Amino acid sequence: MLRTLAVIKPGDPHWTVVDRGNLLLPAMSFAGRFYCATFEAVMVVETGGDQPPRLVIAANLKSRLHSSMITDTLHLVDNGGELILVDRQYTHRRTYRVYRVDMDSRKMVPIRGLGGRAVFMGTELALSVSPSVFPSIDADAIYLGFEKRMIGMRCKSLIHLVDKTADAEPRQLRGSIDGMPLYEPLGLDIYLSWCVASLRDTSMD
Repeated sequence: MLRTLAVIKPGDPHWTVVDRGNLLLPAMSFAGRFYCATFEAVMVVETGGDQPPRLVIAANLKSRLHSSMITDTLHLVDNGGELILVDRQYTHRRTYRVYRVDMDSRKMVPIRGLGGRAVFMGTELALSVSPSVFPSIDADAIYLGFEKRMIGMRCKSLIHLVDKTADAEPRQLRGSIDGMPLYEPLGLDIYLSWCVASLRDTSMD
């Protein structure tokens, strides 16, 4: 998460602070612009015109997200050229809500799937891939990164969004030390789940 956002362009003598003090959740570059999220909206850095760089609303949420930063995660994802937001919440069970960021209407549109793609999601990182390129990956599914906050005892590691089902059992790694695989052959889903895992938590004890 971010608490200070600053920008600079070639030739500028110093950084320009765009926002300081507010809780800015996931942030990413998309289509040449910089986006971040709050609990109410997706924001974009506006640099045009005679005004200084500033945060403006790219799309509003209908209702405020009631996420807990301890147990929940929020992600902006470039889903094959479409910007989406994945809200993962935990109450008595994990729930996943996916929104398309509609730039024209400036609204967050709830969507049921991922347009046939799959998203690998860790505590901080997220990556969208196409099953047409990687046939072993399930379409319209969320794969959770191998870190304790994502796949604890009560959370499965593969969630199908369309029919809202999860794997019967989380994926297990044999022949490992603290969850890091040793010599066994592994599928692409295992490697990508490690790629999105936070470097600060790579154990699976």
